[in-house]
Amino acid sequence: MNSSVDFLCDLWMALFKLSNHRGIGDEDCNAIVEVMESVVDALVLKLQDDVPNITKILAILTDFGASELPHRMDSLLRTYEPNLESPIKKVA
Repeated sequence: MNSSVDFLCDLWMALFKLSNHRGIGDEDCNAIVEVMESVVDALVLKLQDDVPNITKILAILTDFGASELPHRMDSLLRTYEPNLESPIKKVA
């Protein structure tokens, strides 16, 4: 995973933490959520050409398990089919 994807993940996590701060007002929180959505869109575009750290990405896209994956991810997830078979073949 390249540094720009790591940066976007770290940015999203920092924004997530800020949006849950007690002192944040509704208007500010809504603005932060809009920025978070833009960061997710940028991540989706970057990950089309990158091998993702799936744990970090799923944590971000599901708000750390608090929600489902966005429906706009369905086509990307159908396209990405990891090969779970062992690369080592038995020879017998």
